[in-house]
Amino acid sequence: MRRTPLPAPLDPTVPSRAPAHEASTGGFESAVHVFRSPLGVPFALEVCMVTRWDDGLLEPPAVEVADVRAVTVASGVGVPARLPGWLAVLDGAPAAWGATAQALWPASPHYRGRGSAEAEFRAAGAAALRHAAARGEIADPVAVVRGHEGARGPLVGAALERWLHVGFGTPERFATLLLIQRIGERDPETAAALRYLNAAVVPEGGAWAELAIDRRVLLEQATPWRYFDRTFAPALAALAAWRRRYETAYARHYALTREAAARARSGAERLIAQAATADRLASIVACDERALAPRVRRTTAVLASMPAAPQAGAATTAGVRLGEVHPATAALDGLRGEVAAALESRLRALSSALAHRVLDGEGDDLARALAAIQASDVSDLDRVLDDRLAAHLARLVRGVRHDDPLADVAARFPEVRVDDLDAAAEAFRDALAAAVLVAPDGVARLAR
Repeated sequence: MRRTPLPAPLDPTVPSRAPAHEASTGGFESAVHVFRSPLGVPFALEVCMVTRWDDGLLEPPAVEVADVRAVTVASGVGVPARLPGWLAVLDGAPAAWGATAQALWPASPHYRGRGSAEAEFRAAGAAALRHAAARGEIADPVAVVRGHEGARGPLVGAALERWLHVGFGTPERFATLLLIQRIGERDPETAAALRYLNAAVVPEGGAWAELAIDRRVLLEQATPWRYFDRTFAPALAALAAWRRRYETAYARHYALTREAAARARSGAERLIAQAATADRLASIVACDERALAPRVRRTTAVLASMPAAPQAGAATTAGVRLGEVHPATAALDGLRGEVAAALESRLRALSSALAHRVLDGEGDDLARALAAIQASDVSDLDRVLDDRLAAHLARLVRGVRHDDPLADVAARFPEVRVDDLDAAAEAFRDALAAAVLVAPDGVARLAR
């Protein structure tokens, strides 16, 4: 188990954090703090407070929420031995989060270089509003879009600048989307067409090269900055024609993507069972690796949730972009290899552990278990290694008497807290069931 030492207070040369606010991380009490890197780039640290480890913490936070994560855990909570570079686990909260945030930021999957300052976004937005306004008086451009772009918590200082970077990228894009929003107040249909054009993603090469070239031309001709020009109506007509071509190409690609997803999901139930077996083997040999079965279930569920057809009026559906495979399809293919490798390595570790106990003269029960494991077909192991057999093998590996359920539970749970009651009770039930099965007279005796 690896935990990060408590960090030193925030370096006073680095601007302090913006106010924390509650994040929307499912199942965890969390808050988000925004800092600036030494280069002046705003980034967010999500702090999660947990009493029991969950492998979902190993998934990167959504960029809309945060860039890096720190987890505070209670004493005695086990955590994986290997953590991604953007994640820190601490025994309690430090006085300041700055040093932890700065150490994690370079490894963030959302790492960003220098970007435009808040003043540049405001200036671009003001220009867009002035362009759309009948008079010179304009509103605050940030206030205009905040309610429409999923802003979270108080947006001041570094938090506001980060939101602008993540949500809009550049001042130019901010101004464009702001102007489209203004157009939508008087002409919703045209605004929807312009949003569609901006949201569509077309690969530059291959079968879609011409579609991509035409999109680039339209971004210049059907720009919202020309909405009041006489040349805008022909550009809008060209956009409608381009959209029909894009929708035809996208519908064809989406159908092929769903077929690929269905093929990837074939045999998913078996893969989940094999992943669960790999997880059981990990628990038997005390292998501190990330659980595989939940990842397979989540990835399969993403593919299963794909709508039957593209969403009407949307440029993309279910994360599928024209010319690209669904990310979950590639992830599931990768998990198949990961599960197979985990089964092989963990089965070898179990055989080795059992063999060492046989060499130590630990009896026939171990020898029989070792012979059975060595004779097992890895691909069929999930059919025989259920929870009860796994618990029995764990007792053999750890040298706990299989006829003493109290000793077995005590070895697995030397301490029991409120959060552990259900797991300890389930372990005691399994231990009692195993003890009844191996007892010659079918009676498990707790008193000696």
